[in-house]
Amino acid sequence: MIDDLRAEIDRIDEKLVELMNRRASTALDIGNYKRRKGWDVTDEEREEAVLNQVKGLNEGPLSDKQIERVYRQLISETKKVQLEVDADDSSDEAGSN
Repeated sequence: MIDDLRAEIDRIDEKLVELMNRRASTALDIGNYKRRKGWDVTDEEREEAVLNQVKGLNEGPLSDKQIERVYRQLISETKKVQLEVDADDSSDEAGSN
């Protein structure tokens, strides 16, 4: 019984990792598009809309506050990835001059 439940957790974790990385990759694409257009990459209104959306989808057992904390962390980590990509791009450009 417990082994079956743990195996289910493992399968769910595999999907979660894949989905989080797909989400981050798409967010990076959005950031690149915004930079090419000269727009601010960070959009606090959009972040709040995302948080409200996922809380609206929430049926528990996690509370809305817990879902919000998870998503705020996910958004924060995605921003860190974006900064790393930006830093790598800047160093590539500097090296090519």
